[in-house]
Amino acid sequence: MSKEDSTIPRYVILFDGDPEWARLVNLFAQLLYHQLGDRLVSVIVLPREDDQLYESNVLVVVREVGAEVDGRIIRAKWRAEDEVGGDLSINFITCTPEEKVFLTAFEREGFRVK
Repeated sequence: MSKEDSTIPRYVILFDGDPEWARLVNLFAQLLYHQLGDRLVSVIVLPREDDQLYESNVLVVVREVGAEVDGRIIRAKWRAEDEVGGDLSINFITCTPEEKVFLTAFEREGFRVK
């Protein structure tokens, strides 16, 4: 599937508890893929919006951290929250694959979206 084809997501994650949270994080992950392409390694999401690790409910794993990447992630967050509406909020933390502390904690508690 090409990046331009937005009709079929590359990934879908469902949570038993809150379908709006699932909708929000799926849209966020899809927007990140379109914004970052190969720079995006994975997105790991906690099961509920109010679950927190390191004051975050989403871990965005990227090949390298920087101002441009951060800006694209923030824009994807704002767009996803705006499109879904409601009171849900993505509180993300960004890391690289080498930062095992974050990866291990989120993989233990969350779901890999990409």
